[in-house]
Amino acid sequence: RRLKKAMNIVQNDEESGGVDHIAIRLRDRLVVLVLLCFEQYLPEVEESNEYSPAIVEWSDSIQEVGSLIASDLRSLFMKEWSDTTSPLLRAAAITDDNHRISGGHVRYVRAKQSEIIENNDIEQEEQSQEMR
Repeated sequence: RRLKKAMNIVQNDEESGGVDHIAIRLRDRLVVLVLLCFEQYLPEVEESNEYSPAIVEWSDSIQEVGSLIASDLRSLFMKEWSDTTSPLLRAAAITDDNHRISGGHVRYVRAKQSEIIENNDIEQEEQSQEMR
């Protein structure tokens, strides 16, 4: 059901201008995959035993990989291509990924922000101790 919903989002948002190319179809499938990765988000709960540690670790790793794929997609199918004269490049450009792809990445990073800051502080402390 989620896959069908994600595929409908991609098909409704698709502005390929009638261009049917394997690269565009593969891009659309990768976008669906990224959307499904970000659906694995686990909201913060007050009780620490709400989710098992294995489920939390799995969700984090899936969303981390989704973030990496989203970054690669934005690099490979640049928004600037939407202004080219080539219909294929224009169709391949990811122009409106703010709500779909970037939103999931931002939500994940915000949820992990305190953990990221803690890890950076620990690394800096270890580096300063090594330098002494």
